[in-house]
Amino acid sequence: MKRHWAEVKAREVEEHLERHGLESAVVASGASTSGRLHIGNARDVLTADAVARVLEDRGHDVRVIWVSDDVDPLRRIPRDLEGELDERYLGVPYKAIPIEDGTPYSDHWAARFVRELREFGIDVEWVSSAELYMEEGFAELVRRAVRDYYENGRLGSIFRRFGLKEARVYMPICERCGRIATTRVKSVDGWEIEYACEGRHRVGDAVLEGCGHRGRLDLRTPIEVNGLEVPPGKLGWKVEWPARWAYLRVACEPFGKDHYVSGGSYEVGSEIVEELFDFPAPVPVPYEWITLEGEAMSSSKGHYATLSDWAEVCHREVLRYFVLRSKPLKHLDLDLGLGLLQLVDDYDELEERYFSGEADERERRLYELTRVDGVPEECPPHVPFRFCAVVAQVLDVRGEVGSEELERAIEIFLRTGHLEEEPSGFGREWLRERLEKASRWVDRYAPEEARFRVREEPEAVDLDESERAFLRALLRRLEEVESEDPSELQRAFFDAARDADVKPGRAFRAFYRVVIGKDRGPRAGTLTAAVGVDRVSELIRGCLEASEG
Repeated sequence: MKRHWAEVKAREVEEHLERHGLESAVVASGASTSGRLHIGNARDVLTADAVARVLEDRGHDVRVIWVSDDVDPLRRIPRDLEGELDERYLGVPYKAIPIEDGTPYSDHWAARFVRELREFGIDVEWVSSAELYMEEGFAELVRRAVRDYYENGRLGSIFRRFGLKEARVYMPICERCGRIATTRVKSVDGWEIEYACEGRHRVGDAVLEGCGHRGRLDLRTPIEVNGLEVPPGKLGWKVEWPARWAYLRVACEPFGKDHYVSGGSYEVGSEIVEELFDFPAPVPVPYEWITLEGEAMSSSKGHYATLSDWAEVCHREVLRYFVLRSKPLKHLDLDLGLGLLQLVDDYDELEERYFSGEADERERRLYELTRVDGVPEECPPHVPFRFCAVVAQVLDVRGEVGSEELERAIEIFLRTGHLEEEPSGFGREWLRERLEKASRWVDRYAPEEARFRVREEPEAVDLDESERAFLRALLRRLEEVESEDPSELQRAFFDAARDADVKPGRAFRAFYRVVIGKDRGPRAGTLTAAVGVDRVSELIRGCLEASEG
């Protein structure tokens, strides 16, 4: 039987632990704190969390680490902070940029992301790379790498093996201008390095010039930049990554597929960690990117959606499902518009299969991995999200759902057959949450054709005779329906169009203009079910009388 990819990968980690005598399973992930961290960054951590959960289920001692890469240089001013940060901070490490009462720029974004992750059921151990560099044990690994490279040891041989002619093995932070992007090591003497801040360097969209300062730094001693304590520098990525693996004893790490190419960071790092740091390379989990409406997410360009954005408009479990249902190397495109409605439908179907006992082993594991607070004792009362979005507009819900609004919504759900019985306790609160999220989805992401306002009173509408004939036929058909099931009502519309010999497209336009004053709207049967047959019939009759008068 096919197993979920997280179980397959967890088995690889188990074999790795046994082969190398590692006692605990450290699953690492990370991100550069260059700006607001978004759902694209979350794939890394969600993937790590899935593997970790399976390992925990199998009795392993697991640590889930998330590293904020906060000694990287600022390459461009994020759109969110235009006007608050100026270009003097370009090339300066994120950890050395003060914002909001002196809080480091990097910590501002990292702390918010960690809080969001916990709300999505991921309790990570946050490790700041800046603070890592200031730990004695990691500083020793930095010294080993720097001395090896500048004394023509194994690092140079590994780089040449991969055709890497030049490598910035260590990047000092300039004590005068605070930049890390404009410095170069000149000499190494034990723990000390001599450096110069010089030359012209492209950083993002800007070209920066070194300030001309020359100085000496001790690899163990922090320095102060802009009133903030930071390490004296950092290793280049291809060396820093394997040093972290060794120091944190990482057994598994997801990462973007660009690092997994031949001669890429993972392959180079694997040889460095084994030859220089005497530690095995972790089990890799390369993954594809998550795009937003076909374009790469970018905090600097303002094109992204955050975990908080998602939680406002949809259940958190559905996002976990979106990411975890596919193998990590499958590209995912996030559509917060109509695409989200189908995604929720798919998740509801999985949940129903789980509780009915119809789910196979892979589906059961997937469902359990989606849960934020564990598996509920009962299956939620699945009123479709798309129907809730319609009902929220019929009831004019704006965000929070009060007791009266909830009662009216439940009456609609019962009348239309979406509920078989009055819900209580868990079911009522679950429906309240779905209604609230559906309401916010309408306000923020619904396309124009999905938004509407039902007329309060009938109004005259410019109709020709064929359209009036359709509406009269529709009134007759609505009188004949035996239930207010949306599918049965939808059939009544097509029957009425056929009765009046009017093309469906024209018939639906006439209906929408009468009921909501627009040419397009939600599925006619769904809208009629939510509004109610009696109310819709009243609007049609009133319109016909006003139009004919």
